[in-house]
Amino acid sequence: MIKRFLLLFSIVFGSIIETNAKDWFLIGEFNGWYLETSLKIKELADGRFRITMPSLEGEFKFVADQDWNSGSLGAADFQNSTITGNGIVDLSSEYGDNFVAPKALENVTITLDVEALKVEFSGLPNNMNEEPIPDPEPQEKKVYICGDVICAEGVENNFLPPTQKNKDTYDKYFRLSGSEDIYKGTYFITPSKENMDFRDSLPQFRFFTDLLGWVDTASLGSAVLDFYCEPIDMTGGEAVSGIVEKGLGNWGLYIGDSWSGHWVDITVDLGLMTVSFKITDSGVEDIEQSSEDKGVWFNMQGLKVDKPTKGLYFKVKGHNVKKVML
Repeated sequence: MIKRFLLLFSIVFGSIIETNAKDWFLIGEFNGWYLETSLKIKELADGRFRITMPSLEGEFKFVADQDWNSGSLGAADFQNSTITGNGIVDLSSEYGDNFVAPKALENVTITLDVEALKVEFSGLPNNMNEEPIPDPEPQEKKVYICGDVICAEGVENNFLPPTQKNKDTYDKYFRLSGSEDIYKGTYFITPSKENMDFRDSLPQFRFFTDLLGWVDTASLGSAVLDFYCEPIDMTGGEAVSGIVEKGLGNWGLYIGDSWSGHWVDITVDLGLMTVSFKITDSGVEDIEQSSEDKGVWFNMQGLKVDKPTKGLYFKVKGHNVKKVML
């Protein structure tokens, strides 16, 4: 009688005892579904097993003893096979569906409860169901000129601080036109100042890609150092110079040993990181006339004069530059 009971017990409950004794492994797309490289899940107690995956993506399920014939566990409900966040999901040992990690998950902890046929996912972000935040639209590139320059409308920059406070002025008068990497503008580069060292006497300027102030973040200069002037020889009417990103150095144009003031076509190439200059006027004309003529006036030191009196001046009107004796 006892023998019959033991035989019946082993037949009925043998599979349960065997199931509790199994090792469980994680297998899926992450390892190409190869049984040999499936990952063993650490046994805890009471039929529970746990594994933490540094990275997990795609379909996966659980297999016993690295052998499909020993059994497998998958999602009991097809509708809940996709991981949507932290929580407990029912398992099925018969035709269980593959679980799906819809995107790369990091440091996800998986806890199997073989006896209760449950699986718990933890360590996941709380916003898995949210739509991914799209990349920001690329900002429109801008290039501004700042320094001893005058625009075609006769507005003088005179190193106006490149800040948001002056954005309207910069956008209207001192923003080079263009797109992608090429930006162009035509500006009057004011005359040299007298009684100063050569570099200091030259009219100076540089460029900015944003109006953040005098910081180097958006500055395009001739050199890294501030208060530096790179002299550019314009004897041939044209010249090219390299641009230093985040550079604080200025450019200064000259012919001979000074600069009498000219309209200059300026082209900034952000792809090649170069700036080119080309004189577009015919030079300074000597002429006597009344100070009542409209235009922008400079003395021989390169300083702007609102009401010129007697003496020698430069007068800028449109694209014409004249030396005027009053």
